Amino acid sequence: MKAHELTRLERRQGHWRATRRLTLALLLVWLLMVFGLPLAAPALQGWVGQWPLAFWWSAQGALLGFWLLVLVYAWLMRRVDTRHGMQEQEQEDG
Repeated sequence: MKAHELTRLERRQGHWRATRRLTLALLLVWLLMVFGLPLAAPALQGWVGQWPLAFWWSAQGALLGFWLLVLVYAWLMRRVDTRHGMQEQEQEDG
């Protein structure tokens, strides 16, 4: 069924369900990055410049992962919004 064939309430419920599912999935990824990377980092024995690879991975790798997570969330939420007919209308000034 297409988004325009559903009632407004059905679209909102479907949108909310998809939003919760996406948020939960990305929250689990975030938790793995927060707790999994620091726990796994000591297994890395290499060096990056003067710092151990474990330090670099925990500090810089996690930061890059968080940025990627935000970009993925924005991209996927736009798809969810479009699929459920909830995208924002662009307003013209003037």
